[in-house]
Amino acid sequence: MWTPTLDTTDALKHRAILDALRADIEAGRLRAGDRLPASRVLAAELGLAVGTVARAYREAAADGLIQSEVGRGTHVLGQAPRHVAGAAFGARSDGLIDLSIDYPLEQLDPDPGPVLDRLARGPNRMELMKYVASEGSPRARAAGVEWAKRYGLANRAMEDVILCSGNQHALTVSLASVFDGRAGRIFVEALTYPGFREAAGLFGLQPEPIAIDEEGMIPEALDEACEKSNTDAPSVVYVVPSLHNPTTVAMSAKRREALARVAERRGLFVIEDDVHRLHADEPAAPIATLAPDRTFFIAGMSKVVSAGLRIAYLFPPRGLVNAAARRVLATQWTVPPLMAEIAAQWIDDGTADAVRRAKGKEAAERQRIAAGILTSFGCLRSQAQSFYLWLDLPDGWTGDGFALAVARRGVGVLSDSSFRVGTGAADRCGVRVCLGAANSQEDLRVALASIEAALQQPPGYTHRIV
Repeated sequence: MWTPTLDTTDALKHRAILDALRADIEAGRLRAGDRLPASRVLAAELGLAVGTVARAYREAAADGLIQSEVGRGTHVLGQAPRHVAGAAFGARSDGLIDLSIDYPLEQLDPDPGPVLDRLARGPNRMELMKYVASEGSPRARAAGVEWAKRYGLANRAMEDVILCSGNQHALTVSLASVFDGRAGRIFVEALTYPGFREAAGLFGLQPEPIAIDEEGMIPEALDEACEKSNTDAPSVVYVVPSLHNPTTVAMSAKRREALARVAERRGLFVIEDDVHRLHADEPAAPIATLAPDRTFFIAGMSKVVSAGLRIAYLFPPRGLVNAAARRVLATQWTVPPLMAEIAAQWIDDGTADAVRRAKGKEAAERQRIAAGILTSFGCLRSQAQSFYLWLDLPDGWTGDGFALAVARRGVGVLSDSSFRVGTGAADRCGVRVCLGAANSQEDLRVALASIEAALQQPPGYTHRIV
């Protein structure tokens, strides 16, 4: 029986188990097909809670290291393909068409040469190399107000916006502005953006899943969760309402209004991450327009214009603007003025809008390609200009099993387990497929053909060739 040697200095014991499992696989002490002990057995051996071991196994499955099947137990699959672990950085694997990461059609990003040339010749170029206020310069904040109009956030002033280094930084700043070292609760959609879970972990907080349906988070379920808490601790609800990551569903105006009412009644702060709103199908008005004193609204440029720009405009509740500015100071002092000025110029001269339209057009074409290949399986969910789609898998498949099946065909996708919060049974078994990540439409057709071939095979097929 496998019994790992744990790093006793690691306070996160589930992470220590996962690290030991990965190390033993890489060292050859565990091989593909080896059976692992049941969670309760390993927990007893290590003197840990069963839930700790179960969490380690879930994360190992999400990383493609192991597979659990009813009646067969938990077995080692081997060293995971790089994309299954959700690695978003560094060079992509040779021969892999990686559709697991939401790369936003990078080949259509604007050329920085012209704007850099203008800035290099400008009389104020050295000002862009100096410290500015943590919330951003007046010029940069004014650009944020202008950019937010495209998101349906009108009638905001320069004093309402804080510059952040991308959406991920804005999420961290928002959480820090609310909790400020205090305990609290975080509610999220049952399938949620993994990066938000990472941000919550910085504050020692475990997000609590709220049930979702075809319009996203269910307000009644959120209200019930708040009723059960009966605490005065600060609470946050995080939502991706216009083009949900990963399922692509959209909240109706009625649903947003209901969530805003729950937030007001229960004293919740809302983090509205509208990262894909500008490529969503006719989205309803932002929650921030319904509950402005309770909502952090994020209008980023990474998914729309250029990921490397690392600029997002955060609109906190008006009472927390100064707190958010202090959290920017604490985490990086200020957003680099040079990057903020590039963003401002691209907004002013129309470059940002031109790139947005070009990416929307290309995304729509890729969605048509995907529909032509995958629609016959009756499992595709998408929006017309979305950079990704969701596949509900046929009976018998697990998301992890399907991700590994297509990985062996040279394609990367991300399983539902990477997005799931909590330990409840999966009510959506599927994978997210990022169409914008393929280098070309031809690469995309090749990848989708591999996904189609995997769907045509019985679920157990790939396990016989491990």
